[in-house]
Amino acid sequence: MKKTVELQASTIVPSGSSIKLTVEYR
Repeated sequence: MKKTVELQASTIVPSGSSIKLTVEYR
């Protein structure tokens, strides 16, 4: 049995930069 979880979080910082975080866990 294999489980795949994908978490995507987008955070906008005051400096005007966009950070995208992708976490893949199997």
